[in-house]
Amino acid sequence: MYKTKTVVLAIKALGGESSLEHIAVKCAEIDPKQFKFKHYDHPNAHTVRRALSQAVLSKYIDRVGKGEWKITDIGLTHVGDTKVEQVSTSLGVFDPKKFSIKVRNSALYRDFVEIGSVSDWDKFCFVIDCSPDMDEEAIAIKYKRFREKIDAMKDMDGVENLVKFAELCGNVLRERESNE
Repeated sequence: MYKTKTVVLAIKALGGESSLEHIAVKCAEIDPKQFKFKHYDHPNAHTVRRALSQAVLSKYIDRVGKGEWKITDIGLTHVGDTKVEQVSTSLGVFDPKKFSIKVRNSALYRDFVEIGSVSDWDKFCFVIDCSPDMDEEAIAIKYKRFREKIDAMKDMDGVENLVKFAELCGNVLRERESNE
């Protein structure tokens, strides 16, 4: 579903209607990891075609000619107010508002607000979407992704506490690594 949203966002960013080539290039800009070849710096048209087919089945876009697609009203509703520049990271597409709400509703963030510290390992792992018993490298990768999302939101209003929270989460990870 995530790749489908990306192609719909790409078409929206291209003015609501575009060709496969333009959509492929825009998708590769939005999410290079998912829409470029692994070993070459080129858009993968096959991946884009599959996502376009799924978007057509979901009625988010319509085919308007050979190699041409246009966003539908359902597609506009699906992507809502999401702007490409808000979601373009090395991680691909994510909704900053939903991500912020998820983090702020976590038990660890509430601890941070109430007592000003972050120390519970299990709660930390929950916030970064991993299991406490995952290997250190996997947890470090999850934290890096979490931090990249926070950093991508730095220019948005009201994220100062999230940045501080992410820094303290990094301290928890480093402390855990140094104790093992």
